[in-house]
Amino acid sequence: SVIYNSMIPYITEIIKQRIHLHFYVSGDLKAVEEKGHKEVALNNPELIKYFHIHNFVAPEKLAEEISKYDLGLYLTHYTVLANPEFPKYTSGNKISSYMEAGIPFVVKEENKLNSELAKKHGIGVVVEDTKNMKDALERFDLKKAEKKVLEFREKYTFDEHADEIIDFFSGLKKNNN
Repeated sequence: SVIYNSMIPYITEIIKQRIHLHFYVSGDLKAVEEKGHKEVALNNPELIKYFHIHNFVAPEKLAEEISKYDLGLYLTHYTVLANPEFPKYTSGNKISSYMEAGIPFVVKEENKLNSELAKKHGIGVVVEDTKNMKDALERFDLKKAEKKVLEFREKYTFDEHADEIIDFFSGLKKNNN
């Protein structure tokens, strides 16, 4: 992840609750680390120990690397968009990466697509905002969610749904001819 300026308030709210955050960045790690730490630590120097920035990890090693954490974090950090509906219905690769790594995730309620996925399948914790994340995490049954993630991974594989996918694309092809 790149540490966007619009994420700084979320990061600050989370580390104030003494929750560790780990970010993996591409590019100049030193510059990103300095900027991120400077922005976050400006008013919270004692909390910087909860904010960790790491070097980029190759995609083929990412699942192994992030599997050592309890939870993934999916924040909607878009502040100014031409389409205000965009954050509600988008999903980045992070959710897939978390599933591959076998870890549940935290998502804000405003991200409708991923919050419904988390609730429906029990694979994540949904928070209204980042200010009350610690309370939500304390109520969250992590062990149960980890089991649900493994079940989810088994159920939603390409092999499990190959026929449906082929039928879907075959239908599209017929409709376009």
